[in-house]
Amino acid sequence: MEIAKKGKFVTDFYGSRPALGYEGVLSGYIETSADKALLSMAGQAKKKGEKAIETLERILSVCHRNNEGWPVIGNWMFSRCYINTCQAFFNARENKNHPKQSQAKMALRTIQPYLISMNNEGIPIIKPDGVQTYAMGKGFFKAYEYIKAGAEFELTFDFDSDVLKEEHRDYALNKMCLIGVGAFRERFGKWVWI
Repeated sequence: MEIAKKGKFVTDFYGSRPALGYEGVLSGYIETSADKALLSMAGQAKKKGEKAIETLERILSVCHRNNEGWPVIGNWMFSRCYINTCQAFFNARENKNHPKQSQAKMALRTIQPYLISMNNEGIPIIKPDGVQTYAMGKGFFKAYEYIKAGAEFELTFDFDSDVLKEEHRDYALNKMCLIGVGAFRERFGKWVWI
């Protein structure tokens, strides 16, 4: 069963993709591990002299982009949000009326489109609204590209109606807004269905 939904962010949405790209993060990990194993202490200290742009690339999380370079939300983010919602709200051991978590996961077939565009009052969002930085500890910062609250999006869920009861499916869809999508979703990436 397909269910089309339209959402509106009530908090800012934060990008979650490393600015270096996933390959860059892996490459950095491999280089760092090799450096620790092969370089002397003096060599390691000398190598750490990174430039400001390298620091920014290392600490910045950006929005995923479509082919036009516009910020988008990946359908995998909503899939993960749905699964997390089912895990948070359903407990078949304590309540026999609840679905098993494996059933809830299997019930969601797909979410379309793959890359979900955002808009403000019908005008496509073609670039993030800016970058927010946060001190995460002594001397360590994290930065996120963000889209301001109020951005809207549309997507379609495809459920197997034989696996999950309609009441459970609807409950999970309504509660997943509280879980959120994107980075820092404990505070950001929350929405309402409109």
